[in-house]
Amino acid sequence: MPTHITVNGLGLTYKSTVGLSMATIPDVCKTPSPGGPVPLPYPNIADQSTLQNGTTTVFAKGGKMIAIKGSQYSMSSGDEPGTVGGVKSGVFKKATDWITYSFDVKMDGKNACRHTDKKFHNDKNTVDLAGNFDPNVPQPGLNAYQTGLWKGCVEQHDKYDAIKKENKALSDKYKTDNLEKPSVTKGKIWSGKASLQEKKNYKDYLEKQNEIFERLATEREVYINMDCDDIPWDGGKPTKQERLDGHKGQLKEARDAIQNNKNDLANSRLAGI
Repeated sequence: MPTHITVNGLGLTYKSTVGLSMATIPDVCKTPSPGGPVPLPYPNIADQSTLQNGTTTVFAKGGKMIAIKGSQYSMSSGDEPGTVGGVKSGVFKKATDWITYSFDVKMDGKNACRHTDKKFHNDKNTVDLAGNFDPNVPQPGLNAYQTGLWKGCVEQHDKYDAIKKENKALSDKYKTDNLEKPSVTKGKIWSGKASLQEKKNYKDYLEKQNEIFERLATEREVYINMDCDDIPWDGGKPTKQERLDGHKGQLKEARDAIQNNKNDLANSRLAGI
């Protein structure tokens, strides 16, 4: 989170500054289960690179948008399994909102935001009371072993997160190109109502998605094998075993998704296309 611009003696937040905002209180989201949605705690992390609604006339180095009152980090991650939504917000993976900011320094007529300012996370479902941290600098309170793991584990998390974004982009592109969700196309294929082109489009989507899922499974396994769950991440689950179980669950989900796609691709409705 290095910066050469300060406001009230604190680093100014602007687009491209390096840093992450991590909820200091678990992001409790309702998670699907056979018995119905269950509230479970998740970490929630937002990256400064997703800054939106910043300045439009005043800029930092090289024309970079500056964070001001009303700005957001447009998305967050870490709570993906909680698809029924936060217990307060009803959503998951959503934006952050600044709680504090400079009261006497304004840009574009709005209060400037600084790295150490507090933020709501996931559409006000939880909060970051510590402010942004530099991913290259280990958080306080770690032992020597955890400090040694820190940088590699942050990089591994970012690699995994980037692949997840690829999957979302693939799904969004499919919906844009075909004017329907992949699940809708699948329903048409399975009911015998899809055209040959629709079958080809869906098959191509499954093949591309499986390539992404394979990489997701690989990178999650690397994260686990690196022993990254030994680090007590701010806002994360309280014990190493809980963190490990959560990531093993994500690994299983990726592998199950791969197998489900393979089963669909081998189905007689798509075979030979």
